[in-house]
Amino acid sequence: MDGAGADGHGAPEPTTLVEGRTLWVAYRAHDPEFPGWGHHETDTYLERHPDTEPFGVLRFDDVVQHELGAPSEDRLRHHPLWGKGLDYYSFHMLEAVDGRTRWLVTFHDETLDVTAMAAKASPLIFASNHLAAIENVRRAT
Repeated sequence: MDGAGADGHGAPEPTTLVEGRTLWVAYRAHDPEFPGWGHHETDTYLERHPDTEPFGVLRFDDVVQHELGAPSEDRLRHHPLWGKGLDYYSFHMLEAVDGRTRWLVTFHDETLDVTAMAAKASPLIFASNHLAAIENVRRAT
């Protein structure tokens, strides 16, 4: 994930959608290291569809808690897990006490903290906005 976006489109601005015990998260994926970025089909698609942009979409199932908010990258060094592997712009997976998994995803302006039974990341998806990206993945599953 890239805080500023490889092409200047800004921060990933993660957006969440809760559906029962399922949490959907979509974020702008302008990082050149994101899977699928820089592939000729990706570039061609974006040229043909100027009203779309690439998104990453995450799905968490059987969620027991989730929070999207502080700390931002400026305050991440104050997180209790800093110095124990927590890093900027990364996905982190920790074991939770009840057998579920805890995920921490550090974005530019905020951190996602989720405890759930399972998580899945979709391939790069093209949409006009965050919620449209989630809907495209929902329809495909």
